[in-house]
Amino acid sequence: MTTSHTEATGPEFGAWRYYVDGWSVGFAPSPDISLNSADTWNWNSGDCQYRLSWHMNSGGWRAGCTTGLNSNNQWRKQIYSCPQTWSCRPKQATNCLLTASWDDIVQELSSRSGKYIAGGMGALMEKGAKETWLCQYGHECAPAGDAMCFVYNEQTMAFEAWDLLSVLQLV
Repeated sequence: MTTSHTEATGPEFGAWRYYVDGWSVGFAPSPDISLNSADTWNWNSGDCQYRLSWHMNSGGWRAGCTTGLNSNNQWRKQIYSCPQTWSCRPKQATNCLLTASWDDIVQELSSRSGKYIAGGMGALMEKGAKETWLCQYGHECAPAGDAMCFVYNEQTMAFEAWDLLSVLQLV
């Protein structure tokens, strides 16, 4: 929950966010917000297209540069959760662990045994935190022919369960 009316929390996945109980919830491209009952940050600031602000008990104030949506019945709130990002963990993945060491993984990758595939996070990368993904074929959490994928957390120096390769479609 955000208590500040001028500064959002973040960034997380490239977005700053705020939630003020009973007031509004929203996202911004920077920590700069101006909360009255919703984010009324200057829509001429050049970043309005990256802002969303909804009232908690009524309509939404803004969707990008379009503002004044409080009573607009042509717009509606819709939430789509968990696109293919590393934070999207299916229920079966929450107990999935990758127990191999980096040395074992590098050796397997070098031998081209096909047990692991790896790559960079690309647009999903959080520099200094989550930069690399790794998928393991034959992992106990993956059905036959599929691989369980993990993201390496540079800060905790541990692999975090991501999802099945068949879901992520990384290759």
